[in-house]
Parts: sequence; C-alpha cells; structure tokens
Amino acid sequence: MWAYLRNIIRLSALAPTVFRRVKRQQKFVENIIETLPDTYKYIPDTEDIRKIKLYGISIPALMGEAFCSFCNIPYSEKERSAITYFAMLTGPFDDLFDRHEMTDAQISHLLEMHETDNTQGKLLQYFFRKGLETASQPETAQQTAMRVFAAQSAARAQKSTTTEADILKQLSYEKGGASMLFYRCALPGNKQNPDNELVYQLGATGQLANDIFDIYKDLQEHIYTFANQCKSIEILRSEYQQQLQCIATLIQHTKINVKSAKAFALQCAPVLTRALVALDHYEKACTHTNGNFEPAKLTRKQLICDMEKPANIFKMIHYAAKWLTTL
Repeated sequence: MWAYLRNIIRLSALAPTVFRRVKRQQKFVENIIETLPDTYKYIPDTEDIRKIKLYGISIPALMGEAFCSFCNIPYSEKERSAITYFAMLTGPFDDLFDRHEMTDAQISHLLEMHETDNTQGKLLQYFFRKGLETASQPETAQQTAMRVFAAQSAARAQKSTTTEADILKQLSYEKGGASMLFYRCALPGNKQNPDNELVYQLGATGQLANDIFDIYKDLQEHIYTFANQCKSIEILRSEYQQQLQCIATLIQHTKINVKSAKAFALQCAPVLTRALVALDHYEKACTHTNGNFEPAKLTRKQLICDMEKPANIFKMIHYAAKWLTTL
C-alpha cells in the first residue's frame, strides 16, 4: 500500500515536468514547420499536419528525454533535432501505405533517396535527410528504416479479413517495435545497445495500445488489428498485461543502474497504462452485446475513450502506480 501511495505522489509530481517538455517540444516542431525551405513547403491537409505534430511532439518529449536520462547520455539540441525529424516523418510514411497506396517499389525508392515528383515523398525525404545529418547512429538508422518499411509492407495484410489473429498481433508488434528502434537510432549508442530488447518491447506494446485506442477509426478504414478482431476484452486485457509485465521484467534486469531504471519506468508508466483505461471503457460497452466484444455493433461513443476526462486521468494514474509496484 505504501509503495502504491508513494507512486501516486511521484506520478503527480512528474506532471509539471512532462507539461514543460511537451510545450518546449511543441515550439521546436512549430519552428521546423515554419522554416521549411520553399522546395519542401508542400502544404499538407489538416490530417497530415495533425500527424506530423503528434509524432513530432510526443515521441521526443515523452520518450527521447526518458531514454537519454535512462542511459545517462546527453539530450542536447543535436539529439532533439534528430529524434524530432525521425518522429515527424512517421505520419507521411504511414500515409504512403494507407492513404496514397504507393507500391513497395515506389516507397523503397523514396527511402533510398531517389528523386521523386511526389510532394508527400519529397517531404518524407527531407525529414529523413535532416534526421540522418544529426543522428548519432545514421547507418543503423538507415538499416532500421528498411526494417520499418518491411514491417509496414507486411502490415498490408491488415486490410484482409482472412488474416489470422496471431498474425495480426505479430504484425502490430513488429511495426511498433521496429519504429521505436528507429527513433532510438537518433541517440548515442551502437547496434549492440543493451537496451535494444527493451526499446523494441516498448514500441511493440505502444503499438498495441494505439490499436486499442484506434479500434473505431481502424474499423471505419477497414483496417483489421488484433485489438479490433479480439472477441473478448478479457483476452485483450490479458495480452496487454503480459506485455506490461515483459517491460517490467526487462527494466528489472537492465544493466543500467537501478535508480535510473526506476526513474525511466516512472516516466513511461502513464503512457503504457492508459490503454487499460480504454479497456475498462470497452468493457462497459460489452453489456450491450451479452459480454462479447463486438466493435462492429458498438457506436462511436462506445468506442471512443476520452483521456481528457478527469475520471480517466485518475484511472490512468491508478494503473500506472499499480504497475510501478511490480518493479
């Protein structure tokens, strides 16, 4: 009980720090967008801008600084710049598969920096090039970018209603895990980083969390994931909790000193455990479907979990504090 209460206090004290990080990163991203060279000043639509800002702010602010403090490495403007550019290309890159329906060959040529007339592709190449200029591991970043490409290509199977649940699960895990490894390449280290397994697991779990929150959106876009095809909230919750336990185990066995590891876990906890709040929200909706989880039969309101509601924020803090006691 005392450990739980202590974690509640620590999480509450963390909020102002996270707020300052997000505000600083928001200004950093807005400055990049405002100062884009005319050649790359392709004006995306509202959804493009939303994604560029979402990833460009959240990944560096929530994970970039956390990784640096965890590994006791500096988070200078160089590191901030590299991970920001890598994060900002995530939205345009995803859209090449989801919205623009480019072929694998076309996308591969973009990543290999071949000249293109595609405005979205030019923007992606600009972000990628700028990230590589300041990344601490540029060669590994290029290799990992191709791994992300392979994961996204394989994830085209999520458009098929016949893809089995276990395959859908692995597609999500590889997409999220490879992406987090790619962001990690912006920071000092090498291919044999002792934290690589943890980095991958964080990304894989984060992708499952995104899939849980995006159930309504994905179904509208005919994208099938383990989260929206799972017929039981109990099974989905069990899978997610297993991933959280795996992260806890990796943190416990890290070669980084214990104090840094626990500080890192504290910063990750709210991001990781918010999906449990969404699962609670869906569980209530299952009373309308005899306890079965059938998203196609539920309304938008029943499938949208508003994390700005105070009650949901308190639940997230509760789950985060509870998870931290397992470390």
